[in-house]
Amino acid sequence: MLVIVELTGWPEMNVGFDNRSSVIVIERESCSDSSTLTATVSIGSYSPPGATGMLIRQFVLFAAIGALSTACHFAILVALHETANVAVVPATSLGATVGAVVSYALNRRYTFRGSSPTGSAFARFIIVAVGGLVINSAAMAVLQILAAGVSYLVLQCVVTGTVLVYSFTLNKYWTFQDSPTARSN
Repeated sequence: MLVIVELTGWPEMNVGFDNRSSVIVIERESCSDSSTLTATVSIGSYSPPGATGMLIRQFVLFAAIGALSTACHFAILVALHETANVAVVPATSLGATVGAVVSYALNRRYTFRGSSPTGSAFARFIIVAVGGLVINSAAMAVLQILAAGVSYLVLQCVVTGTVLVYSFTLNKYWTFQDSPTARSN
């Protein structure tokens, strides 16, 4: 699986998953020359030492999976709004819902590796995702009024950053925790 993300004015970025070595690879071409910077995050048995290392590892992996989930979200948003004339708020709501399903499946397996029963973790994830959906939809509705004339895609980028911080925090400390004791640590 390879996802290519191109941002106007930015170099090409590739995010891929290597099934053989269970590694997510992020590559970015340098602006000044043709060298490639590769950041590799292991999602197999490797964990950076200490609690801080684990938090950083989880956040980077959560963000990489979030990039893939966000690509799904944006693809649906743009497709519905630009080709089917669906209003922005319903289109972004459906996109966020599909992105949430992708996010749950990948984060449960690779980022948090929770051993809590799938049903209870999924129920908590849905609560967090609905909260993210409410934040996403409400913020887009408000920003379309306050920032009239600004591209809806720029506004969605701002909103996505806010939802990223909210969802990582709640998913790490609540959704994928195995017991009340683990949540308090």
